[in-house]
Amino acid sequence: SGRTGYVTDGPFLWRRDDGALLCLWSGFSEKGYAQGLAISDNRNIDGHFTQLEPLFLEDGGHGMIFRALDGRLDLALHSPNTHLLERPRFTPVQLDP
Repeated sequence: SGRTGYVTDGPFLWRRDDGALLCLWSGFSEKGYAQGLAISDNRNIDGHFTQLEPLFLEDGGHGMIFRALDGRLDLALHSPNTHLLERPRFTPVQLDP
């Protein structure tokens, strides 16, 4: 890919119903722009964040979570990460423990 270094971009915080604090963030993976996910060990912003399984690896990022009208959680992000081709993409997610 010719890239060197790392980037963490577009952080978004989400508090689960059980009080856990999650941080979504964007960066690059082997498959393109990706949506990572981490959880705070003390449920607060000053906690140590441990990486969880990524939410999206197929060239999309700058994600946000929202609750749809039917109650499910959706990840909203842009994909692909190509200038002038970016489009909104909505994917159901499960963030409960």
